Amino acid sequence: MAGNYDNILAKHEDRGGMPLMQHLKSVADAAVVFARYAGLDETLARKGAILHDIGKVSPLFQRTLKHGYIHQPGFIFRHEIASLLLLSIFPENEWPALIDMIVAHHKSISQDISGKGILDLDGDMNSFARHADKFEEWSPIALAILEVFGIETHPIDLEEAKESYEFVIDYCEKKTLNVSKWKGVLMAADHYTSALGEKVEDSLGKLFITPNLNFYNRTHHLYPLSFVDANDARKHTLVTAPTGAGKTDFLLRRCKGRVFYTLPFQASINAMYDRVRNDLKGTDAQVHLLHAASGMKVREQGVEERILQHHPGASVKVLTPHQMASIVFGIKGFEAMLLDLEGCDVILDEIHTYASEMQ
Repeated sequence: MAGNYDNILAKHEDRGGMPLMQHLKSVADAAVVFARYAGLDETLARKGAILHDIGKVSPLFQRTLKHGYIHQPGFIFRHEIASLLLLSIFPENEWPALIDMIVAHHKSISQDISGKGILDLDGDMNSFARHADKFEEWSPIALAILEVFGIETHPIDLEEAKESYEFVIDYCEKKTLNVSKWKGVLMAADHYTSALGEKVEDSLGKLFITPNLNFYNRTHHLYPLSFVDANDARKHTLVTAPTGAGKTDFLLRRCKGRVFYTLPFQASINAMYDRVRNDLKGTDAQVHLLHAASGMKVREQGVEERILQHHPGASVKVLTPHQMASIVFGIKGFEAMLLDLEGCDVILDEIHTYASEMQ
């Protein structure tokens, strides 16, 4: 089945109505880059990225993207669950990674604050039937789109789709630790492409560049730390020195990889961002500022918080320590933050100002 599928959308009409195929390609391209950095199978990451939103082909979901659509209270249709009904077109040894990438990239597997984790929904006997509604109508179109991306497919009937659904439920029930690098790859790629839109293709080549920090090898008699050798095999460094002694330069000279530079106050990170960006303006280093620590949504069931992880893969990221501390609490999106943080050098500046809770 060949054809133009631009009429099938990934985003709401009021938000530009991006075609699904365009979104899948962007996420797939980004997922390959993130998987490469994480040391994961790039081909498998691409498959997961292409599959992750294919359930949006369902007319039930497409209807929700139309201008003026009124949501029916109590009706739950999750496109990512519908996507996993097509799991059986892939080799079974790839299913765990694909499930990790797809099943909870919007919600949790269970005990979701809004009660929409896949295991939360499984108590509803109509869950499979709802997500497989009109499956014979939309699955051939979904399979055709997958084939456009070079994925070999075969026709899937309702029985085979239900077997995939039941496998996913069983897999999720057996998970003892709901954390996965694969999930981090997909979430990072999905959020990154949503944030950058049409600029994704041009920006991917600028991710995960190790900054050239030779600028900070400068010496001056007014800055005594500039004469202290920063080469040391020990992993951790604690610097105590008067203001103006050159602590920032010294710490940056200690760094060997990408840098997370944290400061406790908003004004401080703004000033440091301007300083580092100016210092490295002659290099290909990407310097980014991360303001918001997290986002909050108030629902009837409670408050849902998620990390707002902008600009993953920056050479130098200037932020507050609270954003990294969020990882400890498993706030939604923490896997993407972990992926970005891996392999980085972390500078915790002005720690003498931290409250006891932050310490």
